Amino acid sequence: MNLISKKNFIFVLLLTCCNLSFASFSKDDAGTSTAQFLKLGAGARASAMGDAFAGVSDDATAVYWNPAGLGQIENKSVSLMHGFWFEEIFYDWLSYVHPCHMAT
Repeated sequence: MNLISKKNFIFVLLLTCCNLSFASFSKDDAGTSTAQFLKLGAGARASAMGDAFAGVSDDATAVYWNPAGLGQIENKSVSLMHGFWFEEIFYDWLSYVHPCHMAT
């Protein structure tokens, strides 16, 4: 190996060691540092329930929480939400559900 490739190899090796020493690969840390905006829910009722809404989703927010809950809806339902987050970030939600009653 020539001198340049030895230096490159040592540099890559040091970067790898530093990266592994600071990285956390635990499954307990999943979703705790990046893309937190994806954890914003839809609807005040679901947020008040601590985002544990998949089992009882029976309104227009079922589109977000559990689409299978749309089968429980008997009346028209509209959900509107406009939230202010930090740094002038806005979070908007709009959903409309129109039940389809099948003739048996």
